[in-house]
Amino acid sequence: MEILRTDDHDPKRSSHRRRRRRLRSIAMLPSMATLGNLICGFAAIHFAAMYLMGRELSVEMGPMMARFLPSNLAIAGYLIFLAMFFDALDGQLARLTRQSSEFGAQLDSLADVVSFGVAPAFMVICLLTRTLDGDTVHPVSQGFWGRASWVMAAVYVACAGLRLARYNVETAEQKSAHKSFRGLPTPAAGFTICALIVLHEDVLRLLGLEGGAQRTDLSWASDALVRSLPMTALVLGLLMVSRIRYTHLANAYLRGKRPFTNLVGAVFVAGVFLIRPQLTLSLLAVLFTASGPFFHAVRRYRGTHAQHPHADEPSDTPTLPSQRSA
Repeated sequence: MEILRTDDHDPKRSSHRRRRRRLRSIAMLPSMATLGNLICGFAAIHFAAMYLMGRELSVEMGPMMARFLPSNLAIAGYLIFLAMFFDALDGQLARLTRQSSEFGAQLDSLADVVSFGVAPAFMVICLLTRTLDGDTVHPVSQGFWGRASWVMAAVYVACAGLRLARYNVETAEQKSAHKSFRGLPTPAAGFTICALIVLHEDVLRLLGLEGGAQRTDLSWASDALVRSLPMTALVLGLLMVSRIRYTHLANAYLRGKRPFTNLVGAVFVAGVFLIRPQLTLSLLAVLFTASGPFFHAVRRYRGTHAQHPHADEPSDTPTLPSQRSA
């Protein structure tokens, strides 16, 4: 006689068994790329902490390596750039292998919070602590600027978490190619902060190599970069949780057949990058960040002067891309 299990007709236990079976099988390649993103974020925090303690690497570097890695903080910045590569790679691998899953989406968001939220904010605090004279950066600092800088970095981290949580809730996986994001993508925000920090470290490197009249100019540029970072982090955080549309550059300019001018522009940017890579990365990051509010203002201006005022305004339906690039 066949004996029936007592929990066969229990919906809660059956659902629990199905959930356990799903978690026994995961997409290996996309998950490994996502973990690469997470480890790069952790390594960036480690190198930023070494910079804060004044413990620079003692490895002998050639002139080319010293140009790109003048300090541990610059190494941390480039690790965030590498995390962006892994973040883009996991989405591509998931689509190529058709192995996208809820597990991968949640793991990606956790990695992004560390690599593009916590790590850049911690790098800002480390740079300010080493640079500002007589003012510590923490929530109970005696100086107003130290407290305000810490709060602005904390707001950036909170906004990054909110941005990723909203992305998970609002975004439905679609096969069509989207052309825009709602709010500044979290990797773009982290990229902007790290590009400015890497530029600052390159300016310090030039200060050690050059003197005379140029030294005063570079010192002013270095101080301006440091002073602007907390407010920049605050603005980036607010843009992440905003509804301002940002163009998806890969979908809009690289995929499929594009005008010949796109290729010319890409070659020009590559040429400028070879001459001044740190400055080029910073300019590209700032221009992309500013493009969202600029075109948003243009659309609002055209909408108020059109016959149908709300024709050009974005709808409430999210139009974020299907890949994990929140």
